[in-house]
Amino acid sequence: RGSAGGLPIKMWDDCGFNTFPNESPPDIHSVSEGAWGVGLQPQEGATYLGLVTRANGTYESVGQRIFTPLKGGTCYSLTAMMTQSPMYKSATVETIKNGTRNLENFIQPVKVIVWGGIYTCEKLEVLAESSAVTNHEWQPFELTLKPHNNYTYITIEAFYSISQEKKFNGHVLIDNLSPIIAIDCK
Repeated sequence: RGSAGGLPIKMWDDCGFNTFPNESPPDIHSVSEGAWGVGLQPQEGATYLGLVTRANGTYESVGQRIFTPLKGGTCYSLTAMMTQSPMYKSATVETIKNGTRNLENFIQPVKVIVWGGIYTCEKLEVLAESSAVTNHEWQPFELTLKPHNNYTYITIEAFYSISQEKKFNGHVLIDNLSPIIAIDCK
């Protein structure tokens, strides 16, 4: 599926498509386009990923097969550069359905959850969870993955940072993921 910029998400799968087929896919942002009012420069390269949560309880995620499978009982480090834009305006399924196409600002802070699975987009175990991303400049978020079982896929998901009872329109921008490296468990 395409994204706001029409750019494919190379080597990643849109994990929300099967769960939320009526919703838009994750976005690949390029500074030249300024989609949704987001005009941040990439931290690395020419593009970055945008994932949203929605007030209707839906959210975006991407998944990928990893080159070296994760082994249960081993700890791993994954660093992602993350930020939030002061503006991320988008229509919602509800505004499109009622014909207004009003744009809503998806500015609530969200967290990122990394899942482990055996198949693409499978969510068998939470491997790591970030704090709420509230910063408006690129900052590194170090995530320690602690799988109990072996996994060949990871899923990176935007999720509600306050509580599972309160759904809201929010977003996170992600760039420059590090390789997954085995580390000593603490």
